[in-house]
Amino acid sequence: MNASKNAVATSRTTSATGAVYSKTNTEEALAFVPVFYNLFAANKSDSRRVKRLVNRQLSIRLPEHQVFLHSIGYPIHIANTTLLQHHNEGNEVLTLHSLWEYCKIQPDARVVYLHSKGSFHPKVENDLLRGFLTAGALSKECLHLPDACNVCSSRMSPIPHPHTPGNMWLARCRYVRQLIDPLLFEAKMRTVSSIPKHTKTEASYGLGRYSAEHWVHSHPSCKPCDLSDDSKYRWAYHNVPSSKFTKKLSMAPRFNRSVFAPQRPPRRWIKNGKNRTSLPVVQIGLSVNDRIVEYQELYNESPAKDWWGWQFYSLEEAVL
Repeated sequence: MNASKNAVATSRTTSATGAVYSKTNTEEALAFVPVFYNLFAANKSDSRRVKRLVNRQLSIRLPEHQVFLHSIGYPIHIANTTLLQHHNEGNEVLTLHSLWEYCKIQPDARVVYLHSKGSFHPKVENDLLRGFLTAGALSKECLHLPDACNVCSSRMSPIPHPHTPGNMWLARCRYVRQLIDPLLFEAKMRTVSSIPKHTKTEASYGLGRYSAEHWVHSHPSCKPCDLSDDSKYRWAYHNVPSSKFTKKLSMAPRFNRSVFAPQRPPRRWIKNGKNRTSLPVVQIGLSVNDRIVEYQELYNESPAKDWWGWQFYSLEEAVL
């Protein structure tokens, strides 16, 4: 998205955010929880499938949840929701920008972010992850998150960068309003000196389209909590729990680094009659110094003493 498109998107989402704000006042913000939903449908022929997907996803919302949509691509009407803006082209930062702007004017509110995962790539893996994430983001456990927590989701993973895999969550506005404007965040991530230039593994660093997934966990004052105690699911698509999982809220990351980043044993083989051993695999996302550099360059801040990373990362390497 170029600068002129950014300006147009900003003006449109600003007016859209006003539509959410007009439905609330300061007192209502404590009980009313807007769900900012990013909806994509490629074309008319796929719209019926996408509409079923969205209705099924939103069927578990609580009375406190009111849904506000940004739709992209082919327009679809979803009952009992408010359309903020339709875009022929775009991505989820448009919806995240409206959420961020709402938090700027309602610091005491809570907000939910959801999207129609699987509407672009219809796969069983996306269906499973969408169900798991939605069950957490719209849960009563996240709705009533403890004071110690400011971002709640089904799973927070610190590997390969702090994120909620699949990017659906509830957050406190007092935290969200500290974040960089989502429309600017992707470009800002490209300037972080600890990230290798011209890397081909954008997912490993929260770059490109993955920057939207990293955004809500990108500030050093993030205090995440999550709901799944299934240690087999760490991140991505492997071993995703059922949407019917038992929810047990805990501060996150709830597992230590040996669970999120198990040490891979050296591979041994014989070549030309000689024993060979592979070098240790260096996994991305395990450097506390890289994380601190990113915080400082994005926000000009360092983590406080209660930051979750002091326990998770290897402290022996920290140079402050």
